[in-house]
Amino acid sequence: MDKSASQIFDSASHISDNAALAHHRNRLAGLWAAELLGLIGHAAGDYVKAVMHPDHAPDAIHDDDAEQVEQKLRRDLAGRVSAAEIRTRMGHFLAEAKRQILHPGQKH
Repeated sequence: MDKSASQIFDSASHISDNAALAHHRNRLAGLWAAELLGLIGHAAGDYVKAVMHPDHAPDAIHDDDAEQVEQKLRRDLAGRVSAAEIRTRMGHFLAEAKRQILHPGQKH
């Protein structure tokens, strides 16, 4: 069965939306973890980039790599934050990413 151009566009748009949400969620997670690790300035910025792209080229955006991000955070925050707290925070960061992307400028 052939997909219509509209279905292909909707599918591509959904993938793009998911990628943007995942990218923003990972950025928020990286900022949170950098603060917990006491990183500032360039070190914090470099760390956030490493969290945003755990196994990828820094300029690539991927659909969803939550598991790789969680694994990195578990390694980096071992002894500081539990795996359950990281999973909970990742859920909060995704909700916040959705809010910020879908309703920019709106305060929560």
